[in-house]
This record gives sequence, structure tokens and C-alpha cells, in this order.
Amino acid sequence: MKAQNLYLAQKYAKAFDSCAKNTQEAASNFLCYQKALKGLEQIKDIIENPAIAFNVKRPLLDKVLGQDIGARFISLLVEEKRFSLASAIERELLSLLDKRQNLARVEITSVLPLDNAEQKQIGQVLSKYFKTSLNLSFKEDKNILGGIIVKKEDLCIDGSILGRLKNLEQALKR
Repeated sequence: MKAQNLYLAQKYAKAFDSCAKNTQEAASNFLCYQKALKGLEQIKDIIENPAIAFNVKRPLLDKVLGQDIGARFISLLVEEKRFSLASAIERELLSLLDKRQNLARVEITSVLPLDNAEQKQIGQVLSKYFKTSLNLSFKEDKNILGGIIVKKEDLCIDGSILGRLKNLEQALKR
């Protein structure tokens, strides 16, 4: 995504998020936004068509989406010809909601599936390390050969064998 579009998505997300008085209302608004986005899947081609004027799209939007805050915000995006930012705005809204809830999303990659005890232990260690509550997701990737990879936003802690081999290769090239 272009930097300008990311910037615009962040601005729209902050504006939408600022409508909420508290975390519970922000979560409710986010669900309304997601519901509205999902409702548009059937008419997405019409919404994205620049040849169709907004005054033709508006009644269709109202009929399909209704009038909750998520629907009105999507309607605004369509009117302002910014609907292409909708999925980026959704990601930004989720990030803002996580910040409100003092929650971080962390993805753990391992070679083999981790059992519940291992997942819990990793969660406890990472929660202390990041000093926040975590929403953990786990996945498997046979290509990493062993160890784990931890990803949180832009941070990646690569404790995999593949990562170590790549680091060794880079060191030997110098």
C-alpha cells in the first residue's frame, strides 16, 4: 500500500474511532464497520464503479447496509471516493481498538503444533516481555526447521533454525 493511502487510512480510522466514548462503544462500532463491509460484498462492483454517480449508489447503500454508524461511515467513504481504503481502515481500527484494550496481537510460528501447556507457557513469557495482554495466534511452518518465530506488529524475533542458518550465511559472506 502506498504511504499516502496508509496515511489516509490511519486518519479515517482515527476519526471513526474518536466517535466512541469508551472501549466498549469502540468495539461495538468496529463490529458495525465489519458488518457493513461484509454486507457490501454482493454490490462491491457497483460501489467501486466510478461511472455510477453517488446519488444512484446512496439508496442502494441505505437498503443493503441500514443506518448504523458503520454503514454511515462506509457510505461516507463511497461518497468521498475513498472506498478503496476500506480494508486498510479496518486494519487500523483493529489496531486502535487493541491499543484501547491494552492488547497486542502476536503470531507464533513453529515447526510442529504446540500443545496447550506450551502455548500457555509461551504466552506467559511473552506477556511479561511485552508488558501487556496478548492475543496469541499459532501456526506451523515446516520450512523453519525448528525453534519459533514471534511476530508482533513490526517486530520479529526469529529463534528458528532457518533464521540462524541465514544469519550464519550472512556472517560468512562478510
